[in-house]
Amino acid sequence: MSNDMFLLMIDDIQIINAEERDLKVTLFEANKYVPVNKESTINYEVVNNGSNVINSFSFLWSEGQNTYNQNVNGVTLKVGDKYSGSLKFTPTQAKLYDLSFEVQDINGSIDQKIDNNLGDQKLVVVSKEISAK
Repeated sequence: MSNDMFLLMIDDIQIINAEERDLKVTLFEANKYVPVNKESTINYEVVNNGSNVINSFSFLWSEGQNTYNQNVNGVTLKVGDKYSGSLKFTPTQAKLYDLSFEVQDINGSIDQKIDNNLGDQKLVVVSKEISAK
């Protein structure tokens, strides 16, 4: 009990030794079903779980056949800050695509906690779009 007569309760406190560079993937998603030859948006979100400010990072993403590298520069992600972005992908075949996303190269150095750097999703590409009646 505090001396100002208010009851203070604290619960679920964790003290951790955070890595200097730790960028965690918290979201990687697209529409589950996409028509062939129609541009699809893939959304992603990362959060700075490390103790250092992040000013740049890169990531690899793949649709299961080709791998693409993209850089994000000029950001200022303090501890707990999130960064959201999107990718564009136009599937050329009606099939199941295995999308994957991996964060790497934080401020020009490696991520010190690699078990939270990945995102993946299945994308079903259909031969034609049928509108609801």
